[in-house]
Parts: sequence; structure tokens; C-alpha cells
Amino acid sequence: SADHPERVAAMAARWHAEAWRNTVFPLDDDGVLFRLRPDTEEPLSAAIDLVPFRPPLERFRSAKLTVLRSFAVEVDLTTEADAAGVIVAHGDQGGGYLLALDHGAPLIAYNAYGAMHRARGAQLSPGEHRIVLR
Repeated sequence: SADHPERVAAMAARWHAEAWRNTVFPLDDDGVLFRLRPDTEEPLSAAIDLVPFRPPLERFRSAKLTVLRSFAVEVDLTTEADAAGVIVAHGDQGGGYLLALDHGAPLIAYNAYGAMHRARGAQLSPGEHRIVLR
């Protein structure tokens, strides 16, 4: 390297360019990525109340609520016998979850990026209920 500093500089520049081009540039895992995000993104991670029949959340906003973090979905509803239907669905074809009522029983389906998980709760009696998904 002492005999050919220009070759060292060229090789280093090429390595740097190729690492960025191939999205494998090494970064220290010290939280710097969170500090580099613009402050305008922070409010997108704040809890939100979703009301029935509202337009879907934009994909990036939706992801800020659930990706790599714990979250809770709290639902207040009134059911009748044999109630059925989707309560909330969040995600896309890559992963997400669905909370629904199926013949009066809560049903959760969770797509963990290709590994599908399902769980069913006990039949709800007609009336007011609070369902909390964590």
C-alpha cells in the first residue's frame, strides 16, 4: 500500500461504491439508524384511534405502528348471536394480522411473513364486549 497509494485509494473507493450499490454497507448497530431518521417520522409511530369505515392507513404509517415493536389493539363492540365479520385487518401480502368474529367467536390470524398462525377465542354472548389483542 505504501508503494501504490493510488491503487489503495481506487480500491477503497470501489469497495465503498459497491457496498452502497449492493445495500450491504456495514453500519454500527448502535442505534444510529434511529438518530438518522427525520424528526417528521416520529409522529407516525404515535398511537392512533381507528374508527369504522375510515380510509385505510398509508402503508408506511401502518408499518410504523407495528413493525419491530409491541402493540395493542383494543376494540369495543356490541355483538348479536352468531356475529361474523372482520373487525380490523392490518398489513399486506408480506405479513400482518386480522381480528374477526366467526360465528360469534373471536378469531385472530397472524401472517409472520409466510408462517400463518391462527387462534380462536370462546363464543361471545350477545351484548357489549372489549377485545384486547396484544
